[in-house]
Amino acid sequence: MTVIPIAEAIEHVGVALYREDWIGQLTPCEEALIERIDRIWTPRADAALVNASERAREHQEAMEVQYRAVEIWLQDRGFDSEAESLDAAAFERAFMAAFGTAPGAKPSATAPAGGGTKAKRKTGPAPLLRKRIADKMLDALVSGRTPAALAKDTLAALATEFGGSPNTAKGARSDALARFSELQKIRTLNNSEH
Repeated sequence: MTVIPIAEAIEHVGVALYREDWIGQLTPCEEALIERIDRIWTPRADAALVNASERAREHQEAMEVQYRAVEIWLQDRGFDSEAESLDAAAFERAFMAAFGTAPGAKPSATAPAGGGTKAKRKTGPAPLLRKRIADKMLDALVSGRTPAALAKDTLAALATEFGGSPNTAKGARSDALARFSELQKIRTLNNSEH
């Protein structure tokens, strides 16, 4: 019997269900922020750091919800989601029946997320994707990247670095720059009060 590692099966189902919104795993920066959140949560903590920590925690919670949905999907089809591996042929049959494509195949842009037969016209990226990309850009700005450098980057370069399409990256860049400007104003006010 040929088997597929459970992690690989989870990834296939997660991508099929959530497409570009599939979180999969936290970034090392998010993991570090979550690990340190209790130590930085003080009345005088840097607002940008606290906000980044809160976003990381929200991202972790969203990831856990996604993993639970994948676990339910597997269990509903008779698979043990706690096993180290699954029967590859049985998994492929269940996956094909649900999503109409082989595991690992890239879903078409017009195929509905989560499988099914009725395709919907994709009108643009989900707001969550744009927000997630803007959050990554804001993290880069807080970590030292200058607004001028971010503004100067081409849309193709931003899409490659942060994900999404060039149009999504354009909107996310505007959001991130606006949020960073607000953070700078808050920091300036806080510094002038002390």
